[in-house]
Amino acid sequence: MKRINTDKIYRLWSLIIYTHGKSKYRKDLPFLRFRPGKDTDITYGEYYPQTNTVEIKWKPHLDFKDLSSTMLHEYAHYLQFWPWYVRYREMYKYDDNPYEVEARIMEKEAPDLIRMISPEEWSKAVKKKKKLLRIYRDINKKIIIEL
Repeated sequence: MKRINTDKIYRLWSLIIYTHGKSKYRKDLPFLRFRPGKDTDITYGEYYPQTNTVEIKWKPHLDFKDLSSTMLHEYAHYLQFWPWYVRYREMYKYDDNPYEVEARIMEKEAPDLIRMISPEEWSKAVKKKKKLLRIYRDINKKIIIEL
């Protein structure tokens, strides 16, 4: 991706939080850190449980749908019980790890969530769902975007 739209990122992250809630294993929502990365990076995103941070490299993504899928995938890891992730990593290959399978399933929500962040749909959603608007306003302190 050549550029990112920060407002779309905020809307999407708010929807992901609103849709999936907070982790029952963590006290706080994760930080979301966007950094450029390189076009050639093979790892697009990662969840760091030690710092409770989702890090996304935005340059290697093809488009916003691709970026959205990564955000959903990494949020799935935030929701999971991390000691089990470590255990599964030792028992399974990456593609067969039950937590990775779960994260790939969650990625499939990207097209529906992208539709909801269009200006018209977003406006309707925040009028009906006050909690969504509250999340959108509160996450400013939790998102770092490096351009």
